[in-house]
Amino acid sequence: MKTLIISLVSEQTIPNVRIINEFKNNTDNFECFFVSTKKCRHQFENICKTCDIVPNKEKDIIEVEPENAKDIKFKLEQHKNTGFFETFDNIILNLTGGTKIMSLSAHAFFTEYYPDKTEEVYNTQNHKINFLLNTEKDEKNYSRELTLKEYLTCYGLEYKESTLSNIPYDTAKKLFRLFTDFDNIDQYKDIISYFRNNRGKNKTKIEDDIKPFFEKIEYMPDEYLSKEEVKYFSGDWFEEYIYYSIKDELNLDDEQIKTGVIVKVTLNNSDYAIRLKETLFKLTGEEDPDVDKNYVNNEIDVMFVYKNKLYIVECKTNIFIDGTKKDILNETIYKSDSIKTRFGLFPNRSIITLTSFKHEIKNRKDSKSAAMSFNAKIARAVVSDITLIDGSMLKYNYSVSKLLGISK
Repeated sequence: MKTLIISLVSEQTIPNVRIINEFKNNTDNFECFFVSTKKCRHQFENICKTCDIVPNKEKDIIEVEPENAKDIKFKLEQHKNTGFFETFDNIILNLTGGTKIMSLSAHAFFTEYYPDKTEEVYNTQNHKINFLLNTEKDEKNYSRELTLKEYLTCYGLEYKESTLSNIPYDTAKKLFRLFTDFDNIDQYKDIISYFRNNRGKNKTKIEDDIKPFFEKIEYMPDEYLSKEEVKYFSGDWFEEYIYYSIKDELNLDDEQIKTGVIVKVTLNNSDYAIRLKETLFKLTGEEDPDVDKNYVNNEIDVMFVYKNKLYIVECKTNIFIDGTKKDILNETIYKSDSIKTRFGLFPNRSIITLTSFKHEIKNRKDSKSAAMSFNAKIARAVVSDITLIDGSMLKYNYSVSKLLGISK
């Protein structure tokens, strides 16, 4: 049995990717055919790359005018006249993508010429496969979830992940309990500074006044701390704590969640690139700016996919650095905003910090002005639709995923 999977290409690539992967995994002999538009060429390329498809552009794709029913019908009939569609026993027509005119035109064409071997499917809002016009089949769950790599590739993005430390998750839990004891947090300021000041060194001798700290968390290092250990204790432990908490709570596998992710977008393969080229042309008059070798990137602390949604979490052990004027919270909000503008993604974004806002305001001499400053930053985060989670919320809630607004 030979099956043809037909996709109508639009800006939303994920529904096409999911249905292609679902049917190709359950079909030994299949091909893909795409009804696309000139505007969606890079979306077509991203779908093929995500699904590991090498299309024959002479026979596996037609480009149509998305709002012109006559043009769509004419080009489908041209393809029919080559005998291409007759070579398949089954046709899976995915009507999720494309414009309404593309969907209606494709439906009319295939139900007219191939009614007995065409099965129409649709990706529902609750992420199931609906079999249209087939009352004998119920909605079907996908056999697996999207991986993070698949999600990002759908948008023309590449990423590089950091490796986790070899330090047990249990150590991160002990550190969390230690640093959320807000009434006694001040006694650890020198220790935190010690780790931060030695970050980047190949090895760091453990001073005598640091040893009680390790005894308290039951971690027994050698005489010297490695570069990786210093990096971990100066803040990376918190990223790993959040990473493992989310992974365990949502039962995610290794391909659905990553930490220390550097997301890279090559400009010639993204919506960002198109906007950039159009803007450069308007401002400089240059017809084809050479941006192909350029890219922009962002490092993200924790990134994961759950129920077809992308989540981005920035983790900050402390949003204040004593003795500096650095506004970490504001910078982190700005960075989170740039994810959307640079990469064209619309993820659920959160900032998680160990800092307790209430404790910080209460213990600052300028508590009134500190409160006003906090309120302004919180308002900006709310306007940007960024969830803020502080140390107190973490301490008194057992579920990080629930704080992120996720329900199983």
